[in-house]
Amino acid sequence: MTELAEESEFRINKAIDYIDDNLHEQICLKDLANISCFSEFHFHRLFKELTGQPPGSFIKRLRMKKAIILLSGKKSLPISSISELCGYSTTSNFSKTFSDYYGTSPSTIKNSFHANNIKDYNALIHNDFADSKLKEKMNCESLSRYHNNCRDLIGNELFDKILLNPDIQTEKVDSLTYMYSRHFGSYNDKSLFQQMVKHFSYIQEVQKKHPSASKLAVFLDCPNFTPNMLCRCDAGITLPDDFDDYKLIGKRKIASGLYATLSLELPLKLGRYIWCFLRAEWLVNTSYEVDDRPSFCEYTPIPDAPMSEKINIKFFMPVSVRS
Repeated sequence: MTELAEESEFRINKAIDYIDDNLHEQICLKDLANISCFSEFHFHRLFKELTGQPPGSFIKRLRMKKAIILLSGKKSLPISSISELCGYSTTSNFSKTFSDYYGTSPSTIKNSFHANNIKDYNALIHNDFADSKLKEKMNCESLSRYHNNCRDLIGNELFDKILLNPDIQTEKVDSLTYMYSRHFGSYNDKSLFQQMVKHFSYIQEVQKKHPSASKLAVFLDCPNFTPNMLCRCDAGITLPDDFDDYKLIGKRKIASGLYATLSLELPLKLGRYIWCFLRAEWLVNTSYEVDDRPSFCEYTPIPDAPMSEKINIKFFMPVSVRS
């Protein structure tokens, strides 16, 4: 992917934000081009250059990601309602698109699959979905491999603390506005860390006017169902709605709602194991279910410690009360 000019990227990201917020609506190329102030031809070209996909494929991918999270996480929600939430006018059209995309039906996912449970991944990837497109999109590891890797990387003391006595809270979080720098690619990519460091250099300047500003990473895609190179992550700095000092830096909101939270001190790169624990082991033993809002982290630096070696991370995983 070539580097877009700063203004072009800013304008395309405005259209991407609109897509994220309106998957339940009909979305047309003309409207997206108007939002970003490009002709339809130039918008299409620049959109693909930035995201790696043409607009139609990008929208379908996000709708299918939302569908599988709702089908597997909200068991009480009927398929017809999920179809509407994902922007499909008829259930039959939704079911055909879903089956073509994943190689299995919505009802199979609804009855057999749990998006928050690695044990289901490990069992079903070799059985129900062995020959389906869904297997190709899965990017998860088995529970036993997760345990071995996690213990080796974070050490016995922290591993036992997380597994045996996790201090997990559930809290209502009000909506947050943040300015962002968006990364396209794997969440483990070194360029993501470099982009975060570069973006966070703004924070001291922002804190002069707004001392409560904090550093965030907002994960806009689920790597279990999204190829690594297409994942998106926002490096964000929280700010008031009326803050508009940086004209070519995008602003977005994190939706209010219920979140499971866990605060830990650990190296930045180990965050993925905590998400894995929260979804695979904690959530399935509670009265909560997975929600389709993005997960995010809040970072608080430790004096004299590089982010890559040790940082205070508060994890926010969106949940809702199981119906």
